[in-house]
Amino acid sequence: MKKSKKPQNKEFKSIVSDIRNLVYPRLDNRHKKHLDEMKLRALGGKVKKQRAMPYKELLQRKKSMERTISKQSSLEKQLGVSFQYGKYRDVSQAETKKKKALNAKIKNKDPLRDYKCGGIYRIKKCDL
Repeated sequence: MKKSKKPQNKEFKSIVSDIRNLVYPRLDNRHKKHLDEMKLRALGGKVKKQRAMPYKELLQRKKSMERTISKQSSLEKQLGVSFQYGKYRDVSQAETKKKKALNAKIKNKDPLRDYKCGGIYRIKKCDL
């Protein structure tokens, strides 16, 4: 069984690399940089810190993103098809949602949960 999978894997990987070679030159600079950063992370590298964005530029980007999302959603309603696979339209939306969930989990964590034993808190002498 494994011998039959290997040619399929090689073929699949070659097709994926062909698609990447077709798509990569057509990406804008921001998406190219994002793709390169993802490759670095996958290989275990560390990504450089991004420059601080001026507040005015951030607001302009948010407004333009909202406009494009509203255009896409109206087009999706007309066609009856969804362009997005996941719930989020933007990578930053997904990242902020994930960070908020982690922060809420940390905030709601019981500080003495490690010392619970059968409903009784056990306090060690070294902790006093």
